[in-house]
Amino acid sequence: MTTFATYSPSIRPTGLDALLILVGRRLVSVGERLALDHARHREAVLAHDERRRDLAAAHHSGLRP
Repeated sequence: MTTFATYSPSIRPTGLDALLILVGRRLVSVGERLALDHARHREAVLAHDERRRDLAAAHHSGLRP
């Protein structure tokens, strides 16, 4: 079982603890941003592929010059 340490508002971490907390928060925020960027990019690639497929199908069916 994992136990998470919590700090009361009156106790502020200092030294290495504060640094580790700061770095951890930064890593989480960067990871969230990268995940969002990846999802957006993937959606754009899928939409582009779908448009190309539709245009090719229309061209080959004779519906489009």
